[in-house]
Amino acid sequence: MSIATSHTYIEHIEGRAGGRAVIKGTRIPVWAIVQCYQSGLTPEEILAHYPQLTLSRVFDALGYYDDNRQEIETDLSDNARAIPEPG
Repeated sequence: MSIATSHTYIEHIEGRAGGRAVIKGTRIPVWAIVQCYQSGLTPEEILAHYPQLTLSRVFDALGYYDDNRQEIETDLSDNARAIPEPG
């Protein structure tokens, strides 16, 4: 089941990315775009990592983050805990 958002390119689909917000038509979670942006990449540079996206989709993901900061911060935190520490 897809849950509509006020962001044209963002959706939540049960069973995709754990039901987290993703860019419509992809399996790319919004938190991944935000993580790239927070690490210093420009939206144009993010496209080099995700060439299947468009600038409008990247900006919509960032806008979704701005409107739903707590949700995406939780996703970022959950993802960070899922990655094992080196060594």
